[in-house]
Amino acid sequence: MTLSPHVFRRLSRGGVLAVALAAVWGCGGGEAPTTTPSPTQSGPVISPVASGTAIDFAEAARLYYEGDFEGALAIYSAAVENGSDTERQAGLWEIARIQASRGEHADAERNLELLRASSPEHETDRRALLLLGTVEFAQGDLDESREAFEAYVETKSPAAAYALLGLADVGVGGRQRGRRAGAAQPGAAGRSAGQRGSRRQVHDGSAIRG
Repeated sequence: MTLSPHVFRRLSRGGVLAVALAAVWGCGGGEAPTTTPSPTQSGPVISPVASGTAIDFAEAARLYYEGDFEGALAIYSAAVENGSDTERQAGLWEIARIQASRGEHADAERNLELLRASSPEHETDRRALLLLGTVEFAQGDLDESREAFEAYVETKSPAAAYALLGLADVGVGGRQRGRRAGAAQPGAAGRSAGQRGSRRQVHDGSAIRG
């Protein structure tokens, strides 16, 4: 998939998150990521698991699509807590996707780091890398987000355009952060006032608005 340059200029931060989430839901292919997962000492962020909860991914998917997110999370959490290695990885992935879609980005990040540290199959690891970059960006962790998106692009996935879109928005966020830091320096207000009064000031109408 190829995204034209004007798409990068017109999508806001929310748009980047939306298309990235769409990518991790549906796109496959590409090479294994070459980055090393970040070590973490924290346990997974999961729902309480009632005794006897069956690990049934088909039932969890049905509950999710019917809008019973808590019911789906309970089953996925049972997989994380009581399942095999493969079931644990699948449970972490599904929980992280739901958390990301609900704006629980820190929780999703922790679960994705645990998933990547468990040495999943490269397709799962690759998708986790894209979602990790997305939730890190949502929290303002621009350096970490950039690293994840760049690593995803290197996998040559058909969905690499989504990571490029994320990188574009990370760049915008970095420039905005730099401008805020500059404005906080002594004398910045005076310089800004002088610039506003100058007829020679250049207005860049193509600036990206995030």
